[in-house]
Amino acid sequence: SIAGHSSDSVEDKSERDVSMTEVMIRNLPCRWKEKDLQSLLKSVGLAEAYDKLVLPMYPGSKKKSNRGYALVNFKDDRFADECYQRLNRYRAVLNSEKLLLVVPRTLNEIRDNDFAIEEVTQPALA
Repeated sequence: SIAGHSSDSVEDKSERDVSMTEVMIRNLPCRWKEKDLQSLLKSVGLAEAYDKLVLPMYPGSKKKSNRGYALVNFKDDRFADECYQRLNRYRAVLNSEKLLLVVPRTLNEIRDNDFAIEEVTQPALA
């Protein structure tokens, strides 16, 4: 289960228990858009289970590629657990060896990744 997932960067139980409704899905195909991830979540029965999905994109990228991960907040921790059960180590692209990884979003990951999200959403300076 997602609650039982451990991370080497998490040593304190209070950090580990921040919120089991928020997960990071890693190793996404770089050309995927939000609609692709929404379709995947729908295909495994989680279409109505989340209330926030963030797929950070590289700023200024001509190919509009994403950063390879998404942040998803589920409405309930059991939906986050279902996401883990159904998508962790899931092969999103048939001819790829890359497997999706679903991990809880810890305080350390929030600090690191919110900066990246802010960078993407801020307008470019002229």
